[in-house]
This record gives sequence, structure tokens and C-alpha cells, in this order.
Amino acid sequence: MFVNGLKSLKPTLSFKQLNQIHAQIIKIPQPHILNTLLKLLTQSSTPQNAIPLYNKMLNCPSSYNHYTFTQALKACSLAHAHQKGLEIHAHVIKYGHLHDIFIQNSLLHFYVTVKDIFSAHQIFNSVVFPDVVTWTTIISGLSKCGFHKEAIDMFCGIDVKPNANTLVSVLSACSSLGSRKLGKAIHAHSLRNLNENNIILDNAVLDFM
Repeated sequence: MFVNGLKSLKPTLSFKQLNQIHAQIIKIPQPHILNTLLKLLTQSSTPQNAIPLYNKMLNCPSSYNHYTFTQALKACSLAHAHQKGLEIHAHVIKYGHLHDIFIQNSLLHFYVTVKDIFSAHQIFNSVVFPDVVTWTTIISGLSKCGFHKEAIDMFCGIDVKPNANTLVSVLSACSSLGSRKLGKAIHAHSLRNLNENNIILDNAVLDFM
């Protein structure tokens, strides 16, 4: 009930109000409550303010779980807090969560966001069973960082069914390299395999054409 109350406040919460709630519940060692507050701080206009809460949660083993790390990494991605993200990566290793697919995807997203492609590749290569989020994140990250050929090569090696976001990312790479043949093949794939229209994908196809 308390968590639902926090969620319902989301549209109107100011940073001051979040701090007041923070002060009231920080001593409550319940991960689901603290993670909800961590998420609200991450989604605020100043996501870096989620980091102090994360630090306090980490000091009490009963106050955090794997979801805590994914939210903290998201805050670092949004705030482009490279050094703090590296620290959280170290915490993930220390506390034995490195092989959690959700945390791996969060680490991957963090590293491509801060344009640390070397570390992103390391994370990707460590994932035993990458899912569509894993593949899409690395392909999108490579393309956005200017590694268009590498993004296309990565797409050609994908071993899961791509979704609309995957196709948007590789179409962007194709457009940058002028790879019309592959771009048309991807468009044809989307027509055959995607059941619902996707405005972002449709726009990507139009831009490519």
C-alpha cells in the first residue's frame, strides 16, 4: 500500500518532497519501498540525486536487492556519472550479481551511454544468453557512437528475434553508411515479422529511403 502511494505521487513530487519522504523512510530496511523511492529520484529532473540514497541502501544489506543496482545504473546513465557507474559495477561484482541478465543489460546501457565501447563489449561478451534487450543495446550504442559498420556486423550475428527498436538502430547505421541493400532487407523483414505498426520504425524507414 505504501509503495502504491509513492507511485501515485510521482507526477507531482518535487525534489523537496522526495527528500522529505527520503528522510522518513531511509531507516526502513525494506528494498521494495526504498527501490520505489530510488526509481522516483532517478526519473526526476536531477537523477544524480538518486546516488546518495543508493549509497545509504548499500550500507544496510537488508535494504537492497538486484533491482537497486539496475536503478542506480540508470541514474548514472542519465546523469552521465561515469566514475560512479564504475563504482556500482565494482559493487555488482563484489556482491555476486554480475551474471544477472537485468544487471548485465543495465551495465551495458550505462557503458554505451557514456561512450565506453570497450567496456560495453566486455559486458556483452560476458553475457551467456543475451536477450533482445542485450543485442539492441549494443547495436544501438555502437551506431550512436559512430561505429556503424560494427553495429551492422553485430546485427548480422544476432541470434534472437529482433524487435522494432533493434531494427531502428541498425537502419540508422545503414543510413550512415549508405548500405541500401541491407536497409531494404531490414525493411522487408519488419514487414514480414512485426505485427504492429511502430511510428519510430516507420520514420526510420522513411529517413532511410
